[in-house]
Amino acid sequence: MKIFFLDTNVFLQCRDLKDLPWQDIADGHDLQLLIPRPVQEEIDRQKSDGGTRRGKRARKVSAFFRDIILSDSMSIEIGDSNPRIKVAFPDAVSTNSSTIESLDMTRADDRIIDEVCTYRNTHHESLVYLLTHDTNPMLTCKKLGIPFSVVPDDWLLPPEPDTRDKKISELELKLKKIEQNHPEIEIITHDENNAVVASACLKITRYTEIEESDISALVLETSKRRPMKTDFDEPKEPKLPASLAASTIGNHVLGIEWYYEKISENEIEKYRSEDYPKWISELQSFYKKLPLTVGFSERHCNLKMLIFNNGTLPAENMVIEFKVVGGLLLVSPKGKEELYGKLTIEPPTPPKAPEGKWIQRKRGLGLFDHLNSFGSLNRIDEHIRPFVDIPNLRRDRNAFYWKNYGPKDFTEQWVYECEEFRHQGGPEIFELIVLIPPKKEVIKGGIFCQVSAKNLPIPVETFFPINITYNQVDTLEIAQNLLPEILPVFKLKGM
Repeated sequence: MKIFFLDTNVFLQCRDLKDLPWQDIADGHDLQLLIPRPVQEEIDRQKSDGGTRRGKRARKVSAFFRDIILSDSMSIEIGDSNPRIKVAFPDAVSTNSSTIESLDMTRADDRIIDEVCTYRNTHHESLVYLLTHDTNPMLTCKKLGIPFSVVPDDWLLPPEPDTRDKKISELELKLKKIEQNHPEIEIITHDENNAVVASACLKITRYTEIEESDISALVLETSKRRPMKTDFDEPKEPKLPASLAASTIGNHVLGIEWYYEKISENEIEKYRSEDYPKWISELQSFYKKLPLTVGFSERHCNLKMLIFNNGTLPAENMVIEFKVVGGLLLVSPKGKEELYGKLTIEPPTPPKAPEGKWIQRKRGLGLFDHLNSFGSLNRIDEHIRPFVDIPNLRRDRNAFYWKNYGPKDFTEQWVYECEEFRHQGGPEIFELIVLIPPKKEVIKGGIFCQVSAKNLPIPVETFFPINITYNQVDTLEIAQNLLPEILPVFKLKGM
């Protein structure tokens, strides 16, 4: 049999004796657990410690001691096999002096060790140990050569929360109760591939400005590929185009007469002095803006914000606010068309040179034409309606709408509102296009999303960070390689 004198921490800091895995330290022996006198005294002091965990455990342990004292055998068995465990008090010993001079009998730990020593002296055949989790009695036993066993850490109770932890736990419990009777909002972000993401990292190419001399050379090369027309000679007897001639009798078909209109001097002059020079000017502007245009496709990020209501009630008068920071911009649906329109990397189209054209004019109406005109009187002119269509101004109470009619193009903030956002349903999906404005060196930015509602105690907020890195590319080389693909060499007649 192994005998363990139990330190106070075994009772106050560990699980109940009957719940501990005693086989871990029994080594196949039955156990006798002895309660030293100083431990009894300490438990008696601690049981008056109010509503703390220590006070509650001390009162429970004190009741256990009382059961041992009142039992017939002055002991209680807490395990009847593997191992067999008996809990009791040791024989009474004097507490005035110690058999070991180095022990201080005014200290509880030393008095416990003195009891162990006294018991060992009278029970030479027994395996006697001190069972403790405190280092001070361990050190004393080590110096005196007294066997001891260390309480395993997994026997200990979880740390008792302090006053601050208790307050936090109480508040969390109250908040949980509140949330059970309110909407529960969840915000999740998806990328353009519908994958859940917590942040975004964009790699943007910074394109160099093109020098004025290089712009002039590019404009010259472009104009050579689309030169100004100089030959405006026309045939003396122009022929009706084959597409029209096949359905005519002479120059007439079903009351339509065709005639050829020659190029006027005003048209030629306008082409030479206005249209073509204007195109040259547009080319200069195109090549000057090319560094911004060619890099525009990389300067936006497509995201989806999914808003869920996982609570037990709908969110009333709900407002969702998206706000970008760090110099970023949100692109509105109207601005989206403008944004993608700017992604076309093509120079302006050269003006069309004036040329003669065939024009139709009506002849006098025949009998068949008059009949058709009378029949048209029975049709209601689509442009004249007795009533004006008025859109239905009544809103769907479960749908989201722009607040204040929404943004026009590019802005830092979007705000939506909904009269009643249903619970336990699918998410409301908001598609966001985030733009890194040209000529801005944005390194870090992001999107704040805040959801508030009349019956939501605390607004729900989230932040989606966007980090940006840059590399530099020569725009002139791109323009030189792009030009032959867009405008192959094409020579006009007379050039």
